[in-house]
Amino acid sequence: MTHQARTWLAAVLALACWSGVAAAQGPGPWSDDFESYPLGPITGMGGWEEWDNGVPANPGTVVNAPIPAHSGVQYLDCRNDGDTVHQYTGYTSGAYEYKAWIYLPGPASATPLAHPAWFILLNTYNVGGAKSWSAELQFKVDGMVTGDAGGFQNVSMPYTFDKWIEIRVCIDLTNDKARYFIDGVPLGGTWSWKNTIFGGGGGVLNIAAVDLYANGTSAPNSPFWFDSLGLTPIAPTPAIYCTAKVSSGGCTPAIAFSGSPSASSGSGFVISASQVEPDKFGVFFYGKTGKAALPFSGGTLCVEAPIIRVATLNSGGFGPCSGTFGVNFNAWIASGSDPSLVDCQNVFAQYWFRDPGFAPPNNSGLTDAIEFVIGP
Repeated sequence: MTHQARTWLAAVLALACWSGVAAAQGPGPWSDDFESYPLGPITGMGGWEEWDNGVPANPGTVVNAPIPAHSGVQYLDCRNDGDTVHQYTGYTSGAYEYKAWIYLPGPASATPLAHPAWFILLNTYNVGGAKSWSAELQFKVDGMVTGDAGGFQNVSMPYTFDKWIEIRVCIDLTNDKARYFIDGVPLGGTWSWKNTIFGGGGGVLNIAAVDLYANGTSAPNSPFWFDSLGLTPIAPTPAIYCTAKVSSGGCTPAIAFSGSPSASSGSGFVISASQVEPDKFGVFFYGKTGKAALPFSGGTLCVEAPIIRVATLNSGGFGPCSGTFGVNFNAWIASGSDPSLVDCQNVFAQYWFRDPGFAPPNNSGLTDAIEFVIGP
């Protein structure tokens, strides 16, 4: 049965019904990397169940082959008519991001994708009863992913086969809006969470369930895979992370911020660095795919690639540890130089500077790093 048909059917069913599987409790973080389960069908483990307590021929299955996992060694295999659900309770206000990683085998694979793969979030899910969809991504066999959002249809972009792809859905229940990101790139604009994917309205401010749907009865044994799922509250303020490299002059350069990141203000969010070696050339850079902790030039690179350089700066100063840097990141957003810097985008940033007091190749300095989510 298609999800469109299910929408009609759910509307005429009773609102209350039972479920034999415990739901995850909000509004704290939840995650699952499938490492704690035995290999085999996942139904009944860790809160996972089949759609409407059905018993399809091929439920989602925990496997450790044929590809490397995104994290650990195990992941979830989806194929045939598999339709695997996890419910949540308590997620009725605040802002959250739902992340998942999906791997889709390409045409040259031993088992190429032969039917669409679906990732779905529902605002209402009752077993045998009413259901309402708020987010739906369809990864098609032609290498395009389509997002249905608040009645928008065919909001599409290309994806890459034969690699783990990050799905991120930013959900602001307080302001009733949501947005998709695929590998850190926005897909379409924001939409009303309550308006549902078909634009018919009637939804509620709630994150009720995730649905990993194969719908592959017409192409049996054509798998795709999910790993590293997580539902996490979005931090209301930026956070400092990682470890700075102590400079040749004994300084510990420190990143800091003032103001709030905004997609519309044009100013008011300054990311600074202090305790830098004086009169040194430096660069501010950022990424959008995540944190890192990689050895680099005798210190730690804290930003996952791809990396974007914003500005070339001079630290100034006249004595030990007196150098500083500063970048108005809201002004950078407003410049339009990076169109993907939109409301709800994750950003991870750091400063690098020259430090000739160290011998090559370690003749550079690094601050700690900052992560934040861009606000409206």
